[in-house]
Amino acid sequence: MRWSNSFIQTQKETPSEAEAVSHKLMLRAGLIRLLASGSYSYLPLGLRALRKVETIIREEMNREGAQELLLPALQPAELWQMSGRYDVLGKDMISFKDRHGKLNVLGPTHEEVITTLVKGEVKSYRQLPLILYQIQTKFRDEARPRFGVIRSREFIMKDAYSFDADEQSLSESYEKMLSAYGRIFSRSGLSTFMVEADPGIMGGSRSHEFLVPTESGEEVVQKDGASVRALEVGHIFQLGTKYTASLDATYLDDQGKRRLILMGCYGIGVNRILAAVIEQHHDENGIIWPHGVAPFQLLILPLLSEEECLKISEDLYEEGLRKGWEVLLDDREERPGIKFKDGDLIGIPFQLIIGQIALKEGKFEIKRRRDGETFKVSRAEIFEKLKELYETGFLHGNKREGCSKATAGSLAESLRKIISEILEVRGAEMIDLIYRREGPKYVLRILADTPGGISLNECAELNRLIGEVLEERNLIQESYLLEVCSPGLDRPLLTPRDFKRIIGKPVRLLFKRPLNGRVETRGILEEVKEEKLILRLEGLETVEISISDLSRGERVIEF
Repeated sequence: MRWSNSFIQTQKETPSEAEAVSHKLMLRAGLIRLLASGSYSYLPLGLRALRKVETIIREEMNREGAQELLLPALQPAELWQMSGRYDVLGKDMISFKDRHGKLNVLGPTHEEVITTLVKGEVKSYRQLPLILYQIQTKFRDEARPRFGVIRSREFIMKDAYSFDADEQSLSESYEKMLSAYGRIFSRSGLSTFMVEADPGIMGGSRSHEFLVPTESGEEVVQKDGASVRALEVGHIFQLGTKYTASLDATYLDDQGKRRLILMGCYGIGVNRILAAVIEQHHDENGIIWPHGVAPFQLLILPLLSEEECLKISEDLYEEGLRKGWEVLLDDREERPGIKFKDGDLIGIPFQLIIGQIALKEGKFEIKRRRDGETFKVSRAEIFEKLKELYETGFLHGNKREGCSKATAGSLAESLRKIISEILEVRGAEMIDLIYRREGPKYVLRILADTPGGISLNECAELNRLIGEVLEERNLIQESYLLEVCSPGLDRPLLTPRDFKRIIGKPVRLLFKRPLNGRVETRGILEEVKEEKLILRLEGLETVEISISDLSRGERVIEF
């Protein structure tokens, strides 16, 4: 995109009404504009970053088997009266009567709506478990909107809902969302921590909040023995039958008995992720976007009005687009000082500077926004160097030379040693460590286990602990994705290789179609023979099962 043709409206001065750092910078960088109290328009630059966050959310939700849908924002108040929440929300609820005299609400959340939908469609245990989600605008009449998009009257939310037949299945759905949330926040460049929380008006028996430490946080919580201000970016609940009981959402079990469906709900404030990212990634000059959510990857800055400079800039812009880079070309007729200030303000990860040195010496300057480090390269080396910096940019390497591929390789061995020590303290061992590029990023995936198995909740806690240790040692940066997983818990078991990793462990096998009247079976995996599994059942009987008959296998903690 060319800046001259774009709707990027930066501001020199900080608006007087802005309090939080994220609010100030989102206004100054031209990401949002205020329409009315608690209501904001997203300008193109802000929307691009918002869409990056949504893409990360969709990828990680889909990875856990969740399915996206879209529910009406306009809801009949009758549903809320049936669940008992209409009066509980009180003045926070935006409600009105339509021309027919019926009372409606603008949805602040969708438990009642999704339960009504599932009630009409799910009849049998064979249709469970089920996880559905949407990304949609919500509405709440906040008494005091503040901090920009952190607390507004209109906001974008990812809300997911799980439907299960029993408590064990509900716990598994909950653990899946715990795991997905850790990956979503990590990929967005956020350092978060998780705490148990009060379910509040949502109800249910179990609840966790995902919090970002920041001065603009609305909560004060204990972390590592100290009080810190924190901003909630995600909240998950085990609801049980709170909504299915009031709305009579049931299913028939395998004995033909009617039972209430068990529910969970899982929310993420999409706008809040953007604000939280800026709270954690900025300096005195502006935003420093993590790679995963940056509106553009590269900003080209021609500093001269000479025809040769403009021609080179245009050629590099077109080449960048052909090579798959998301490029913004600042082709405005502005002074270099203004271009530099605006470039730092909007925070694109890399700047390619084209001035006198480029024209006279053939040397082009690449500036890395997060630390201001510059690299001089020839015309032919530009995109190869950018690729190297982008791929290794999540690591704090040598400040003068960047992080070379050799450095990245030796670093993997250092990481293996550090992480093994952390796992050993927790009674776990490392089975494998994968350090490689996946798409535009590097991924450090740690496969760990204990004799008794590691739950997804424990994996999420280890993920947090290891991330903090690596960050303290100055090894980790924003585009780096960290995952701690345990065999069969992080993703379905599908191949003989997958199953061989968990020989001697309890598994749950789900059949593509009923086998001897059963849709699943559980047992201890004794052996893997090519495409066959030898499973020891609870009564010590062993059976042989063909992998081709399975839709998937799953590791379970208890048997």
